[in-house]
Amino acid sequence: MSEGTSAIRDPALEVSASTREALEREDAKHVLHPGTSLHDIAVTGPNIFLQAEGVRVQDAHGKWYIDAYAGMGNCIVGYGRRELVEAASSQMDRMAFVPTYFRGSNVPSIDLARKLAELTPPGLEKVFFSSGGAEANETAIKIARLFFQLRGQPEKTKVLFKNYGYHGVTLGTLSANGNPEYRKGFGPLLDGFQSVASSYCYRCDLHLTYPSCQLACASDLEQRILSEGPGTVAAFIAEPIAGVGGHLMSPPGYLSQIRSICDRYNVLFIADEVVTGFGRTGAWFGVNHENVVPDIMSFAKGLSSGYLPLGATIVHQQIAEQLLSAPDDFVFTHGYTYSGHPTCCAVGLKNVEIVEREGLVEKSRRDGEYLLEQLQRLNGLDIVGEVRGRGLLAAVDLTRNKATRERFDASQQVGKRIGERMFERGVIARVGHDMVTLRPPLTISRDDLDEVVAVIERSIADVQQAL
Repeated sequence: MSEGTSAIRDPALEVSASTREALEREDAKHVLHPGTSLHDIAVTGPNIFLQAEGVRVQDAHGKWYIDAYAGMGNCIVGYGRRELVEAASSQMDRMAFVPTYFRGSNVPSIDLARKLAELTPPGLEKVFFSSGGAEANETAIKIARLFFQLRGQPEKTKVLFKNYGYHGVTLGTLSANGNPEYRKGFGPLLDGFQSVASSYCYRCDLHLTYPSCQLACASDLEQRILSEGPGTVAAFIAEPIAGVGGHLMSPPGYLSQIRSICDRYNVLFIADEVVTGFGRTGAWFGVNHENVVPDIMSFAKGLSSGYLPLGATIVHQQIAEQLLSAPDDFVFTHGYTYSGHPTCCAVGLKNVEIVEREGLVEKSRRDGEYLLEQLQRLNGLDIVGEVRGRGLLAAVDLTRNKATRERFDASQQVGKRIGERMFERGVIARVGHDMVTLRPPLTISRDDLDEVVAVIERSIADVQQAL
C-alpha cells in the first residue's frame, strides 16, 4: 500500500445482488450524472463504489481497482488518510461553519491563506476561498474585470482563452471553455470571450512544428489582443498544462512568452492551476517550471485531495492594493455561502502539510519521469501517436495514421472500448474518444504504475487488433 495509509479495511466487502440492483434503479431514477451519457447510464447502470484505500477503490461487486485518475485528479494523497478525517472531525467539534461575509473570519481560513501565499510565486498574497475549480476561475475572471473598473478603465472587459482549454462549466467559465462539446446546448454564452490558438504541439492549430514555429501559438495571443484592441482586453486565462483537453503540454518558453505579451498590453494573466497545482507536475505549481509569476492563480482539486470541496483564488499584490485603495463606500460584493468554510480549510491545511512532509512534490517529479519512460513502449503500437507527461500527469494520444495524425471517427468508439477493457482489468483512467489520460494519486507505487502501463498496453492492443 501507499506510504501514509493503512491496509485495505475490508477486502471482502460487497452488497447483495438484490441490494445492488435496487441501488442501480434508484440511481437511474433520481441521480443526474455529470459528464455521462444518459443513454449509457440508463442501459448499463452506474458503477457504485463502496470504499477506498491508498490508490484503490472497491465497487459494489467487491472488485478492487487501481484508481489511475485519483477520482477527478484531485485525491493526490490517496484514500483513507486518517489525518484528514481527524482534521475535519476536530474542526467540526469546535465550529463546523461560520460565514466569512460581513467581516466574519476563522482560524483555519487565515492559516491556509497564509500558507498559500508562502507556496505560490512571489507577490501573490490575497486569497479568496470557494468550493471548487469553476468557482475559483469565475472569481478570477470577475476580479480581473473589477480591477480595471477600479482603475478607471471600464472598457477592459474581454477575456481570452485557449482552444482545448477548460476552466469549468458555470456560465462564465463555460464562455471561456475551449472544448466545444461542453458548450453545446447551453447557449447563448456570455459576450466578451474570445479563443486563441492552443499550445497542443502534436496536433497544432496552426499546422506548424516546434521549434521551427517559433512559438507561433503565443504570437497568436498577441495578434488577438491587437485585433480586439488592447484597451478592451482584461485577461488571458490558461492552464500551464491543459487538463480536460488531454494533458496538453505547452512547449518550452510558451509560458514565459505569454507572460511578456500580457505585460506588454496591460492584460492580466490568470493561471488556472486547478489540475496542475500541489505537486501534480513535479513542482508545486505548473508555472514554477518557467518561473512565471501570474497576476491571478486559481486552484482546487489537490488543495484538499477531494476530502472536502475547496477551491481558492489568489491575487497579486498590485490587485490587492487596487481593491484596498477603492473608495470608502466600495463593497466587494462577490461571494459564496461557503467561502472560507472552516472545516474545508482545516482539511486543506492538513493536506498541504502531508504533501510537504512526505515529499510528494519531488516524488511526483521522479515517478513521473519513470511513468513516462514506461509509457514510451506504447509508441510501438500502430494506433498510438504520442505519449507525453510531466510529473504524475500523462496522456496517450491515439491516431488512425501515425504519419498524418488523423483522428479516429467518434463512431468507432475507440477510446470507449479501450476504457472498458482497462476497467475490466482493474484500472480506472479517463479515456476520451482518442486519448487515454492518467492522474494517479501522488502516493502511487512504481509497482502499481507498472500494472497501469501494462493494462493500457494490453487494452490498446486488443482494440487495435479488432479495428
